[in-house]
Amino acid sequence: MPRRLLLVRSGSTLEHERGRLVGTSDPPLSERGRAELEALRHHWEWADYLCSSPARRARESAAILAPGARVQLEPAFGPMNLGRWQGLDAESIRQSDPIAYADYEAGEPSAPPPHGETHDALRARIADGLVRLLARARISPLVVSHAEVIREIAWRLAGARLPAGRPAPAEMLLLTREASGVFRMGRASSDPEPLRSPLERGGLSDGDDPLPERHIGHLELRL
Repeated sequence: MPRRLLLVRSGSTLEHERGRLVGTSDPPLSERGRAELEALRHHWEWADYLCSSPARRARESAAILAPGARVQLEPAFGPMNLGRWQGLDAESIRQSDPIAYADYEAGEPSAPPPHGETHDALRARIADGLVRLLARARISPLVVSHAEVIREIAWRLAGARLPAGRPAPAEMLLLTREASGVFRMGRASSDPEPLRSPLERGGLSDGDDPLPERHIGHLELRL
């Protein structure tokens, strides 16, 4: 059983930047997305196992975080299939499918986007993928995936409901396993509270809150 788990949302694409729902439409990272991942490398962390969603933006994000590293692809951690909504902006969807979109935003378990995936199906496959990850990973696995996947893993392992919109593109979430076997967000640190990074304190790296100089260092892969 891993002692900690690093979860990184893939970086931005042009579709994200245009306010459109991406889902399984599989665009590449934008220039902004690549820059987001490069910046994330300066959060000092280490990982000994690298797992990624098979989506192109996730694979590209993993390659930036760990150039040349072997990546285990996990289909269960792929993005939610949003059916005919993919490529559309939220306002257009609200106007064309107001009831279905309200159910989607509320996480209604058995109400999928038109021709898309239900939340029940999404949660079931994430649960299966999580069992495989915890069985084959080492001490500190790094998973590159998508917001809905990371939010579900945080809930399943730590009972944590993340704030709306988090994790942001290219944001990292850190879960630490206590001696009891229960995971929690963040980690124990010997640093004084003022010197702890957002990732240490609350489990989410905050791109708008620069890390203190002593916390800056490249992501290290011990593979």
